[in-house]
Order: sequence, then C-alpha cells, then structure tokens
Amino acid sequence: MIDKFIQGKPKAQPRPRIRRIGYAARIYNPSTADKWKKAIAYQLIPYHNKKFDGYFHVELNFFFERPKTHFGSGKKTLDVVKKSSPKFHTYKPDLDNLAKSVLDTLTDISYWIDDSNITELLVTKDWANSGQLEGMQLKIQNYE
Repeated sequence: MIDKFIQGKPKAQPRPRIRRIGYAARIYNPSTADKWKKAIAYQLIPYHNKKFDGYFHVELNFFFERPKTHFGSGKKTLDVVKKSSPKFHTYKPDLDNLAKSVLDTLTDISYWIDDSNITELLVTKDWANSGQLEGMQLKIQNYE
C-alpha cells in the first residue's frame, strides 16, 4: 500500500518528562522529534484520514548520514569510506524509539485505526550511501 522514501533526519520518540510547577506536576513530551514527525506527516499527505483496518506488515529502514571522520582526507578519497569506519550504525537513536515516532505519526494522521493492528514489524538502521539522502524507506502492506 505504501512504498515511499521519507526525507529528513530520523529522530526517536523521546520519553515523557515530568516538570514540577509549584506543588503540581506536569507530564509532557519533549519536542525533539517534532520536526521529524512533521516531515513524515507532510510527505504522507495523500494517506491522511484513510483509517485502514486489518492487519499490517510494516518495514522501516532508517538511513543516517555518515560523519566526515568516516571518510578519507585527500582530494581523491573524500567520498571513500575508511576501512576503519564502522560498517553498521550502532549509535543512538535506538531502533524501538525510531519506530515509535513513525508509528505514532501514522496513527496521528489517521492512516490506520490503531497501530496495534501491526502484526509484523521490521526495523533497520544503516548508513546512507554516498549521494543518498538521509531519511527512511517506509513500506506498509495491509492484509484485510
């Protein structure tokens, strides 16, 4: 049903925080992932308010830009990844929190009735190849 690349810097869903105001406590979600969630919602405008029901298979493949330290320093090696650079993206953000931000956004735009209908979820994170944009490849299949 969806096979789309979402451009932007992937951000994880932050943990709720508690703020004390006088004698009362206020629970809130930090806004660190808001820009990413807005980018997802904007790039999925054709899928707003669909309210699909059934069972879903979801694939989320996240791609992160490599730091400049992963590349060579000479004129001819600026686009060549050093052998000493890590093969896999094993840094923050965590996969589960990345997935949560996307699934919550899909629920917020009413793509489906509820994300509890997801029966299969495949989540990966990797480095973006040279010339590839930072973002996420989103694939969703609906089994009614």
